[in-house]
Amino acid sequence: MPEFQVVWTSPKDSLNETFSYLDLEVDSDEEIYRFGLVTPTGLWDADRTQAEEIRSQLRHICQTNSGLCGHNIRRFDYPHLIRKWAELEPLLVIDTLELSVLAFPLHPSHKLQKDYKLSQYASNNPLEDAQATRFLLQQILQTLAEQPEALQLTYCWLLSCGSEAADCAYQFLFQQLGLQITSPPQLDELPEGEIAQMERGYLEHLWQHPNELNFDDRLSLAALLSWNYARHQTSSRQAPSTWLYHLPRFQTLLDALFPVEPEGFTYQPYFQEFDIPGFRPHQEEAVQAILAEKRPLILMATGGGKSLCYQLPALMYYRRQRGLTVCVSPLQALMEDQVADLDAAGLDFATFINGTLSAEERSQRLEQIRDGWKGLLYISP
Repeated sequence: MPEFQVVWTSPKDSLNETFSYLDLEVDSDEEIYRFGLVTPTGLWDADRTQAEEIRSQLRHICQTNSGLCGHNIRRFDYPHLIRKWAELEPLLVIDTLELSVLAFPLHPSHKLQKDYKLSQYASNNPLEDAQATRFLLQQILQTLAEQPEALQLTYCWLLSCGSEAADCAYQFLFQQLGLQITSPPQLDELPEGEIAQMERGYLEHLWQHPNELNFDDRLSLAALLSWNYARHQTSSRQAPSTWLYHLPRFQTLLDALFPVEPEGFTYQPYFQEFDIPGFRPHQEEAVQAILAEKRPLILMATGGGKSLCYQLPALMYYRRQRGLTVCVSPLQALMEDQVADLDAAGLDFATFINGTLSAEERSQRLEQIRDGWKGLLYISP
């Protein structure tokens, strides 16, 4: 463990003087038509006619090396800003969406809370959203400060150990919080739940060679560590945040750290659960092709064992990654029978949605899927 202590200063006191908060509204032509900006000295709810005033404020933030924070700002607002005003490229950008998946890894959604909207169809207010982002950042930092020190060090190191613009921004944030990190904690010093069931050899390789990962990769790794720790602490079945799948290599890292066929893997425990002695002809070939993402076309006679070819991989992905498999079928009675058969075998990871269900029943089943309680969904076309 590095020889220093994590000291989180009061987020409200330290950040209000060094950070501003931004939200944009963009039209169908990708042009900014409304700005919401909160700075240490004022609030702005501006339209196109006041754009130069916003530009002046942002240039001041840039020139004084202050921080700019937003929700999904790195992948949405910031690209629009620098396309409009290239001189703003050096802005130190902190994204509360990135931090939210670390602080609240079991939340199914990380959308910004917009209490001012009476319905989802109401218009966005960028100033309200900028103020909500300021409040969210304070919540995030307070939550992270309550986590074990080794976790805090890990997340801070992963978000700031590179040389990309995002790394520089997070280095600035952590400096404002009284935290400097030059090396990560040792893997053996992490809480057991954080690395439980992860592929240890691959994790050690990443730990020793962080330069092989770009910022999005390291964010993905931090998010997976946070999710793994939280789900073991709470016995949750919640899958990783769906937003993470937008990061280019998240699925690759998920597959490498939580492989469906880990070292020492054997199908025998699964055979026992399905109450079968082993594979029938062609089943293993089909399962292996699915796991290898070869997208096979499988033709079998009635009673040949087609169902196991997707039920088994579905269970494997669900157990290892909380993944969801979708089976599209017009045979509504067959759906119900297959789910009932799996339930009878003690495999309660499947459900179905079709026209035989009421709207309330469909809603309940969708909620089960969102909460991670189901890993195989049969649905009609």
